[in-house]
Amino acid sequence: SFSAPRTWPRQAAAMIEAGLVIQGVWGWSTGNTYPASLNMTVEAGRVPAGVRPVWWDAVDWSGFGTALKSVWEPVIVASLPSGAGRVAGLVERAGHGVFYVPKIQPVEQFTLDGLKHPTMKPGVLLDRLLDALDVAPGDRLLDPFLGSGSSGLAAFRRGCPWVGVELCDGSGGRPDYVGLVLERCAAEGVP
Repeated sequence: SFSAPRTWPRQAAAMIEAGLVIQGVWGWSTGNTYPASLNMTVEAGRVPAGVRPVWWDAVDWSGFGTALKSVWEPVIVASLPSGAGRVAGLVERAGHGVFYVPKIQPVEQFTLDGLKHPTMKPGVLLDRLLDALDVAPGDRLLDPFLGSGSSGLAAFRRGCPWVGVELCDGSGGRPDYVGLVLERCAAEGVP
């Protein structure tokens, strides 16, 4: 499961609570040559009025940033307890655990009515991760944070059944990433 440098320990703890066994934490080097901050003056104006807290419009956002943007993402490698020995051996054999694949450029992203997932992963990255884990046709895959569906599509290309969990379904002012995944799967021939 992909995470963020500041939050991966909490995400790993939640996965353990759900009954998974953490086998290791790998890294995806995104290819950014320098960290960059998100301009809050621009982003604050994009938050829909119905979702903003009451104090939101009273803040002068000029000069605010979100700190430094990371140039890597942790990849939490986990398994069910029944597969723990097999996955642990593969994690050890894979060695380095750092994968360099450039981020997807905005023009390459799949869109649904103008909606793009902010952290869409390149298919080649997922293919390399599945190769390192020696994933074979018929192996079952779970992505507890499905996002734009890249992991599910990589599993489908390998002939693996997969389950993806995504909370952003368009309700409560959230983006409809579930709809994005369904449209993306349909566009790539996934039943």
